[in-house]
Amino acid sequence: MLYHLRVRGDLPPVAGLALPGAVVVDVVDDVHVVSCLLPDAAAVTAAVAYLHDLGLVVEGLGHVEDPGGA
Repeated sequence: MLYHLRVRGDLPPVAGLALPGAVVVDVVDDVHVVSCLLPDAAAVTAAVAYLHDLGLVVEGLGHVEDPGGA
């Protein structure tokens, strides 16, 4: 499933993030909206923990319709 995560902090280049299909879709001040593919609730939890370990704050997240999905 495609998720958007609102992340506050000094985000490293998304190419180096261990998040499947990660792309930055919006930036306002120091809040980045990162889109990534997360298959289940455990993956969402792991992604939030991973970003927290990088010193980032996840301010929000939500499932979005995948325009490429069936």
